[in-house]
Amino acid sequence: MPEAVSGPVSPDCPLCQVQHETVLWQDARLRIIHVPHEPGLPAYFRVIWQRHVPEMTDLEEGDRRHLWQVLTQVEQGMRLHFQPAKINLAAFGNQVPHLHWHLIGRWPSDPQFPGSAWSPVVRPDGSPEQQAVAARVAERLPAFRQWLVQQLVA
Repeated sequence: MPEAVSGPVSPDCPLCQVQHETVLWQDARLRIIHVPHEPGLPAYFRVIWQRHVPEMTDLEEGDRRHLWQVLTQVEQGMRLHFQPAKINLAAFGNQVPHLHWHLIGRWPSDPQFPGSAWSPVVRPDGSPEQQAVAARVAERLPAFRQWLVQQLVA
């Protein structure tokens, strides 16, 4: 896997300081991580720009195209491997002003569904349906990662 690019980083930024991440793929410009610790959201991924920039418009046009291509590939792979009812794609950065995108596979059994992943919980976490989804995602995660690597190195 290629090394992350060195460049502007912020010592106070948790996304600049790579720690305890499950990196599925990275190149010199960005990395794709699995976020396994969100209750009821087993298919939660982030695409994180390696350099500390706050907005898409801080990127050169070629970098923006590359980022969008990767986001599209992650979404396509999530649909192919996990078959969620919907995929939420979000970029906030209000609390961490470092360019990153959230890609979250959603199912009707999610604790917050049909609201956003940050909406109030409307059903308890850990239902049999949620457990089945989590098991299916865990089982298919290695194939998803392998598919991503094949798509993104091509």
